[in-house]
Amino acid sequence: MVAVNVIALIVNIYLARLNYRLAEKAEAERVAIVFSGGYVCENSYQTEFAVSRAGDQIEKVILPTRWPVTLTNTGQTVVSLISYSASALLRGKNRNIETALLDGDGKPIHLPIVIRPGEAVRTFLGVPVRIRPDIYKNVNESHGVGTRFTPRQLQRYLLRNYSSDIYGNRLYTIRKTAGNGPDELLAPIFEFDAAGTMTARLNQADQVTVEFRSASGTVFSARTFYYEQDVSLFLRLPQDWEHAEISIRSEPLGRFPIIRDANDVSQ
Repeated sequence: MVAVNVIALIVNIYLARLNYRLAEKAEAERVAIVFSGGYVCENSYQTEFAVSRAGDQIEKVILPTRWPVTLTNTGQTVVSLISYSASALLRGKNRNIETALLDGDGKPIHLPIVIRPGEAVRTFLGVPVRIRPDIYKNVNESHGVGTRFTPRQLQRYLLRNYSSDIYGNRLYTIRKTAGNGPDELLAPIFEFDAAGTMTARLNQADQVTVEFRSASGTVFSARTFYYEQDVSLFLRLPQDWEHAEISIRSEPLGRFPIIRDANDVSQ
């Protein structure tokens, strides 16, 4: 009986030490992810449409885009990222997407990504944006298959000619009701729930979640959407505006305070 108790004690001590080491390793692996929407860099590269057809009918139109990702090792141990996955939320529906990790020249980055403590790796997530066929028909003559352009050039063309963006969003008219500066602006407006998930009620854009997994099994994730960090699209309007009202096709949605920064949401 004494021998059994001794063996059990040894086993418990070994398991306790093993769990402690695993917890210590997991705690030591820390990677901060700065994940920005594709709009941030859409003027820095050229792309073109990929179109799938069934006879004369357009089945699917894809616009390859790049979304900046910066991975910083904030822990005390070397981290080896061996895999990643991405999913997108659009119009209330989740979908897995085929993505690629790219460098600044658009060339593939091969895993693993090894990051030493204090180091940062900047990469881009290649995200396929699904374009509605009616939007593609509007730009086919000027930006059709075989024509290369920056996403920003495409956005400006759609805005100028159709008051729309690449997602087919209707632009809201934001009119100044108090303060100085321009009288009105046009912009898409998005709505998010308390958990930060985009709702399907107002404008839509891909909201992408990316997850990286280390060799030891630690998962690091981040989420953003296409227009993230574009300060002109979130009621963060000219500083000399005091209040504004938002309407679409002359239907008022309400009167809103101007948000001066991300932490100022007071009424």
